[in-house]
Amino acid sequence: MGWVYVLINPSMDGIYKVGMTEKNPEKRAKELSATTSVATPFIVIYKHRTHHPRELEYEVHKELEDTNSRISNNREFFNGDPSIAIRAIIRLAKELNLTETQAPDRTDNQPWTFFEKEAFQYLNGEGEKLVDALKAEELFRKAKKLGSRKASIELIKLENDGDWTLTDKSVKILTDLREAGELEASYLLLKHYDSEGVIFNSIKLAKEILSKSVSLEKSVVKECTFHLARIAIKECPDYGYDSTKITLEVSESIIQFLKPFQNELISYFDEQLNNLEKDTYRTKLEQVLKDLGILSTLGRIYSNERLMVLGYYLTKDQIKEIQKDIWCNKAKEIRTDLLRKYGGSYPPTNEYDHSNDDDSNPPILVFILVVIIMLILGTLWANR
Repeated sequence: MGWVYVLINPSMDGIYKVGMTEKNPEKRAKELSATTSVATPFIVIYKHRTHHPRELEYEVHKELEDTNSRISNNREFFNGDPSIAIRAIIRLAKELNLTETQAPDRTDNQPWTFFEKEAFQYLNGEGEKLVDALKAEELFRKAKKLGSRKASIELIKLENDGDWTLTDKSVKILTDLREAGELEASYLLLKHYDSEGVIFNSIKLAKEILSKSVSLEKSVVKECTFHLARIAIKECPDYGYDSTKITLEVSESIIQFLKPFQNELISYFDEQLNNLEKDTYRTKLEQVLKDLGILSTLGRIYSNERLMVLGYYLTKDQIKEIQKDIWCNKAKEIRTDLLRKYGGSYPPTNEYDHSNDDDSNPPILVFILVVIIMLILGTLWANR
């Protein structure tokens, strides 16, 4: 019984080692690292247990030699992508009936683990690592070559940098990953289809994500919950909003689906309100005002007092009024209350309210007029 393994060394870029041992591969890597001729330690990125390690190693070496990647005939080092060797080991073991008796399937034993872990360290500036998106991207690409799904997702996030109108290539990759069971791929596709206005794809993906919410971060669950609620209420004409993208039947189906997620709706909107004081943009407050109708409507449907309170008990007519005029009396009343509760760093309510502007004496015009008068008087005095 023994192992055929693949090693890499961070200081030997583009070079990997394929060997066999009857010991533990990690122990073999440690022995090789102990020599003074290498600057950094060897890392096991793949190991394959088999009753016939020599035979399997020989066949893998032979196949790799045919690609002219072997550095020297008497050495076990090869140039290129180590994922080629890993795929060769798996395939040849199966073809030659040399399959492993104990397939290592732990997450930390995957061939891409080292690159993926280091990539996140650079991405987040963990430990002694500085934040370096370019280095993280380079490492994610190596992990992706070795089969890491997570790396594929992270590369798309890095490439788009918050812009969720994805390329066709990115959509294809995420679609394949979603079909392979990667829930984060579903989340990124939801962002994309939402930005594109493909509403029924958004509904399907949001429901898919929330159906598996146990395995997701709470922030993602809350965001998807409110996203779906926004579609159910704001895109249906029966609740006071202008859009006619979905029918009442579709809306009611979504509302029924969201019934177990009422606490997530409350928590999400609470966070939006508490973040008001950190956001100095007028559009943030106006978005909150326009979203209040979602909460009040769902509060009535679910008989949830907390939702109705958060939504200021808005009626259908009041929702219509606020959507048409963000400075109507009801909107002003709510705005004043929101700023009092959450907007300590906001300017006074009427700073943006141009309905009461008095243009009869704009300060800049008064200043210009005074300057002109002084110049005229100065000229007259000089000509006396």
